[in-house]
Amino acid sequence: MAMFTAREKKDLKQLLASVSNPEDFLSLEGIYGFLFGLAIIPEPIMPSEWLPCLFGEGMLDLQSKDEADLLMGSLFGAYNRMVKQNRDGDLLFPFDYDTLKQKDVQRMRDWAKGFFIATNLRPEVWGMEGDDDFDDLEPEMGGSDDIDDDYDDEFEDIFDEDAEIAGSFAVIMGVAFPERIPEIFSNVEENPDALDCEDPELEAKLFSLLDGAVETLRVYAEPLGEDLEAGAADNYHVPQMPVHVEKVGRNEPCPCGSGAKYKKCCGK
Repeated sequence: MAMFTAREKKDLKQLLASVSNPEDFLSLEGIYGFLFGLAIIPEPIMPSEWLPCLFGEGMLDLQSKDEADLLMGSLFGAYNRMVKQNRDGDLLFPFDYDTLKQKDVQRMRDWAKGFFIATNLRPEVWGMEGDDDFDDLEPEMGGSDDIDDDYDDEFEDIFDEDAEIAGSFAVIMGVAFPERIPEIFSNVEENPDALDCEDPELEAKLFSLLDGAVETLRVYAEPLGEDLEAGAADNYHVPQMPVHVEKVGRNEPCPCGSGAKYKKCCGK
């Protein structure tokens, strides 16, 4: 499926070309993965926090404010579309396994890297706050989780919600940062040679599990977003105009207009 419209793709390429060292930043697929991850996070994140993840802290080399507004409009337009798609249940994994080609391998890696960086902005959402794997956005990520060598059974039988979330992130990290696969899926302290080994079969397995891992996180975050919206609605009160009540004497005419004294009418 097309990740961006033709206009968005053109504008985003121009944005990427305006950074001083574009090789250090995400590709187009990486930006899409990032926006996808951003869209499923159940709380809104200010652009001032996430834009540096895409283009760095410095100013983009653009010729004018009008040009910057135009190009950024495409970026925010794509993001807003994905937020709406997620809300409507239409945000889908963008790769079709039936038509994958060799050139798509790197595209999926880039996408997974962007997705991971975005979801890492709110590790507490996933119960990963304080986890070493979430403390750094650099590619040298990874843990030393003990995962059984028989990873087919391990991934197909995820036991509880915490293990499912951790397993999903392990899959995403394995695709995004293949150089860390041995570290992620073996105990390096017990097996110091693990970093020198390669396991193409495991790598292929991770690619096949990527869409399911992403969907697991999306479904997990969905009710959290609904709870936040409900809480915001519960805490919202329509301001009431203060009511000024004029005190009426017992022997004065009743304000209802009956003509009788207040004590004989509404004041009874």
